[in-house]
Amino acid sequence: MKETKRLLSLLLVLAMVLSVCCAALVGCNDNNTTDPTSKPTEKPTEQPTEKPTEKPDTPDPSTTTYTISVKTAGGMPMADIMMFVQDGTNIIGYATTDENGEASVDIPAKDTYTVTVPNTPTGYSANESYAFVDNHADVVLTSAVITEGSPSKTYELGNVMYDFTVTTYNDKKEVTLSEVLKEKDMVLINYWYDGCAYCLQEFPEMDEVYQRYSDSVEVIALSPYDNDEAIADFMDRYIQTGDLPAEGLSFPIAYDEQGIIANFNPSGAPTSVIVDRYGVICLVVTGAMSSYQFEAIFDYFTAEDYQQQLIVDPSILTPVAKPNVSMPSSDEIGAVLNQGEIKVTYRGETE
Repeated sequence: MKETKRLLSLLLVLAMVLSVCCAALVGCNDNNTTDPTSKPTEKPTEQPTEKPTEKPDTPDPSTTTYTISVKTAGGMPMADIMMFVQDGTNIIGYATTDENGEASVDIPAKDTYTVTVPNTPTGYSANESYAFVDNHADVVLTSAVITEGSPSKTYELGNVMYDFTVTTYNDKKEVTLSEVLKEKDMVLINYWYDGCAYCLQEFPEMDEVYQRYSDSVEVIALSPYDNDEAIADFMDRYIQTGDLPAEGLSFPIAYDEQGIIANFNPSGAPTSVIVDRYGVICLVVTGAMSSYQFEAIFDYFTAEDYQQQLIVDPSILTPVAKPNVSMPSSDEIGAVLNQGEIKVTYRGETE
């Protein structure tokens, strides 16, 4: 009897254990009712395809923008000039000018900042420092003919000229570029040689205009091939033929013994190089020019309100005036053309 009771108790305990395990299994199955291999019945929420709009950059409230402009003494903007913004001897920031000669830096606000220029192009110089006024500084670079050394590479527009001295072929007078620019507003260096027909054609017209502007303009004609004797022969020969004025040419003419012209690597002759009052090469013209062109160039570079610029196309100084004439109608043009022995038909609107 006792054995029977013990067996029944054991079966009861076993039944209770099985019941608890089944309940646990059912609970687990309730938490994972979806077959992992089956597709979801509902479409998942799509993520937005467009990126959220980015917030615009906002200036750091702890800094202030300081602007700087760099120009020459003649008012020409200077690009690629590096500058330091300093507070005493401490460098707070730096900037490089763009093509308009402008630059800016964002730094903490302070009224003791100054601008310094650590390096200037050859021939240019800067003040020791420049002050800010209302968070803006104007930097002015001055220039003058370089009196020491010689060019190490071919001249380009914007370069400052190196000084030189030549001796005229006839009266043996020395002409020095830097000395001339102390009295004149510009110098025209003319490359020519005997045998250059266009040089001979250009001389009388250049001389005629030069005589009217000689108070403010100097012309220095240099031949790299003809010495003093050859130049004298050239002058005598063409005075006799009437190609040159009977009294000769009034501007200095010299043998380019130093190779000054070679520094420009001219593509042809004649070539005229304009050096302005600041010693800067501002214009190079290859080919013969007329008196009208010389006059326009002299007018521009000697003007009291001269604004310095590098001129790539000289035609901007000699604009061609457009005719102030109305075009006749097609009927009027046709009435003129469609007569005579040869008949033509003019149809301006279609051909």
